[in-house]
Amino acid sequence: SGFSKRFGEADKLLADFEGRPLADYAAKTARQIGFAQMIAVIPPDCSERAEVFKASGFDIVINSRAVLGHIHSIELGVKAVKGLPKGICIMLADMPLVPLTHILALIEVAPDDGVVKTLYEGHTQPPAVFTGQASGDWRGLESLTQSQDVNTLTLAAPFGDDIDTAKDLGRLLKFTGK
Repeated sequence: SGFSKRFGEADKLLADFEGRPLADYAAKTARQIGFAQMIAVIPPDCSERAEVFKASGFDIVINSRAVLGHIHSIELGVKAVKGLPKGICIMLADMPLVPLTHILALIEVAPDDGVVKTLYEGHTQPPAVFTGQASGDWRGLESLTQSQDVNTLTLAAPFGDDIDTAKDLGRLLKFTGK
């Protein structure tokens, strides 16, 4: 959704992380879950990034107005959803260590009509699951990273870390032993 300026000139989602593009981790995790539809929102002129997601079965939505921020990207993705889903899971491609078990647990504990967010180091963040009326009220997405009185599922460090800089990438690679 953003410009990843803190990472430098390279496309951070294509950066090598243990021999694979960074984005491939979230893409393959989502594919293992078996969602009815998977959507990746990417900026224009990112065909190599699009190929990473297409290889895992994602539909691609182009965000030509990334300057509008992450909520705009989420709205574009939501508009591309086909049919009436029971819920929607929001994941970020720059979080390679989020375990499949955490996503499955979010889905399992999600209320029939509400939101469950990841609680990581004292704040709520993606991944998150929106169900029932909450999956249709996308104004609530603005609170995705804000702590509120919502259902949460705790994720231990460093599994909820995202990569914003090359230093972040190196730190997480050291954690994995590479």
